[in-house]
Amino acid sequence: MSGSDIDLDKVLQKYNRTEFHHIYPKAFLKGLRFDDSSINCLANFCFLNSSENKKIVAKKPSEYIKMMPKGDILKDILYRALCTSDTFDENFNAFLEKRIELLVQFTKKLIQN
Repeated sequence: MSGSDIDLDKVLQKYNRTEFHHIYPKAFLKGLRFDDSSINCLANFCFLNSSENKKIVAKKPSEYIKMMPKGDILKDILYRALCTSDTFDENFNAFLEKRIELLVQFTKKLIQN
């Protein structure tokens, strides 16, 4: 949310899996009647520290974006998180399609290197 760095060596350890959070909050999507497999799709996860996640709770993406930095800082956060500028438009299906494509492109780059 703030764009602060997250040490993946630490957060990827089993004891710290609480740093994996839904971009579209689970409670928000449950209210829209999305099933668990869609809600828990890899493309809906990001790394976010616990304190920032607690601020989001079950807020709509269009609500919690107001808590985030603006302008170039937000653009940088979205770029590094492999998200598009319309992530917060509350169209979960469109978000998933675009994020999956970005994740696939990023994975292909890693494989080629």
